[in-house]
Amino acid sequence: MLVEYQLARPGSGLVRLAAKLDPLNAHPYLIDTLRAFVNRGHNRRQTAQDLHIHRNTLDYRLHRVTALTGLDLMVPAEARMLAAALTARDLA
Repeated sequence: MLVEYQLARPGSGLVRLAAKLDPLNAHPYLIDTLRAFVNRGHNRRQTAQDLHIHRNTLDYRLHRVTALTGLDLMVPAEARMLAAALTARDLA
């Protein structure tokens, strides 16, 4: 509920949520990869096809997202946080 509340209201919470992706700023392809992964419902095969990359490359990129943000895409709550951070970033 906290994530939905923050997305619905502008303010410092929305800014802090968007900032979760700041470690990826130097790697725009990781943001694009994360966005494609979220848009495809966390389906690795379809995401790799959309990005025209090998699935191992996708796995490497997703691992980098986890390493840089500290949020693990394999943990549902953290995956939702990253998806919300993408939305917050788009709104900011």
